[in-house]
Amino acid sequence: MPAMTTTVDANRRHPMGQRELLTFVSAAIGLMALAIDAMLPAFDEMRETFGMAPGSTQIGHTLTAFFAGIAIGQLAWGPLTDRYGRRSVLYAGLVFYIVGAVASALAPSLGTLIAARFFWGLGAGGPRVVVTAIVRDAYVGQEMARAMSQVMAVFILVPIVAPSLGAALMVVAPWEAIFWLCALAGVGLGVWAIRLPETLSEDNRRPLRLGELSDAGRRIVRTRVTLRTTVASIVIQGAMTLYLTTSEVIVGRVYDRDSWFPFVFGAIAVCLALASITNGRLVTRVGLSRSISMQSRAMAATSAGLVAITVAFDLPNFYVFHAALALTVSSYMMISPNLNAAGMVPMGDMAGTASSVISATRLGFGALIAALMTGVIGDSLIGFTIATAAFATTAAAVAAVSMPDDIELA
Repeated sequence: MPAMTTTVDANRRHPMGQRELLTFVSAAIGLMALAIDAMLPAFDEMRETFGMAPGSTQIGHTLTAFFAGIAIGQLAWGPLTDRYGRRSVLYAGLVFYIVGAVASALAPSLGTLIAARFFWGLGAGGPRVVVTAIVRDAYVGQEMARAMSQVMAVFILVPIVAPSLGAALMVVAPWEAIFWLCALAGVGLGVWAIRLPETLSEDNRRPLRLGELSDAGRRIVRTRVTLRTTVASIVIQGAMTLYLTTSEVIVGRVYDRDSWFPFVFGAIAVCLALASITNGRLVTRVGLSRSISMQSRAMAATSAGLVAITVAFDLPNFYVFHAALALTVSSYMMISPNLNAAGMVPMGDMAGTASSVISATRLGFGALIAALMTGVIGDSLIGFTIATAAFATTAAAVAAVSMPDDIELA
């Protein structure tokens, strides 16, 4: 990997090495996963607290509100991080994150909780933008894809342990304790960030203008590889969010195995981590363009297999279905960092703003798609798999034609 170029300035006495930096940004993005995955085992208790019917998918709005907050928040954090640097935006986002977590823990009603989760998401958008910008500051092309795969591999450790951690907390405390834990995690990351060097060079600092976001949007639309990889990422995000909002219902309501959920979710998360590690090695060996081409076909094939298993049986075998589901969502995890890296190649001089627009668009439309589909399919296993296959096939078709041959050299 190329050496990381940073402007350490006041942090010169305590600079992070590359390994610690990648671990730190993994932890920063892991805050988002913690806020999502740790609360999943609490859905039944939350339904009871707020007077909802057992198995109601309405509780999933607490997730889509969080994603919507991240999407909107990034539109503000992106230009700010390109103007004032990565560290200041990270700290500002952490303040929002902690306040949102505390407000969620104290929410007296479902409506208030949804609003607090939206605010919480606004804060989570700060570290999300900073992570992509820092990695883009240090790497480009397939090296960025490899670095992001390493980040995502560490990041996936959170979904492996978070549901079990949330379930364990509820044994000794009410479900609100999960949100207090998230607030403490935000404080801990803030303390660690004292060691973080500033990676934005003075030459790449951009003036703060009202038109900055629109400039980035126009450039994204006019840049073929960035536009197409963003469209593919939006559809994949919709599929992934749909999985997150329905996974607890599938395990608990469709298969009537509530107590198994943390372990099933964690097992699939292990598959996602392995997919990220595998992608980091694959993209180094075969290149970015070829990796995306291969992974597009794999994504379409695994989603088609998931549909076939579901349609062939009234209720597929629990283990067979979840093995097919793990393969499908793992295909999302393999291709996503590559699409992000390819789209960011032409955006190095405005990495923070461009990443915020791309990520906000992806998360916003992805959350909207998932929210609409969740309401339509309810707890239908066939509806879920058909929607998932439609998303994956569409994303695969767009991704397969997105890559110019010379993207590795950009």
